Amino acid sequence: MIGGRWSKASEFLRDLGIGFAFLLLSNVILLALTAALRPGSNEDIRRMLPQNTVEIVLWIFVSITAGICEEFTFRGYLQMQLSGLLKNATAGLVLQGIFFGAAHAYQGPKQILIIALLGCMLGGLAQWRKSTRPGMISHFSAGYGRRDYPRRALED
Repeated sequence: MIGGRWSKASEFLRDLGIGFAFLLLSNVILLALTAALRPGSNEDIRRMLPQNTVEIVLWIFVSITAGICEEFTFRGYLQMQLSGLLKNATAGLVLQGIFFGAAHAYQGPKQILIIALLGCMLGGLAQWRKSTRPGMISHFSAGYGRRDYPRRALED
């Protein structure tokens, strides 16, 4: 489900590069969709974001956990099961993306669409690479890297 082991450093670096390239490309697409949908700010989400150094450190661990667990669950398990059950890889990919978006319903209806698209893109990445590792790297980086936490931690 994850895609095997890295037997050489070059394999790790390849997945790292693919993960970061995917993050950049997906951000461009998602920013365009966000601009079109204009979901607005969500005060509930804002309150969840870390506010001090301790919370930032904990958020890093949450981001790692989300990157691994959500990719394993949605792309590694659910997508494979749905694809097999429906005997259609595309249907499994799209359905897991919809479920992924629905799992983030607390972010609001427009965000569900944006996150569902991200789930489908991550599903395509997993299907193409036959591995969830690049998606895990990208998912963690999106959870941690999009935020300005390191600079804010230094200001505390």
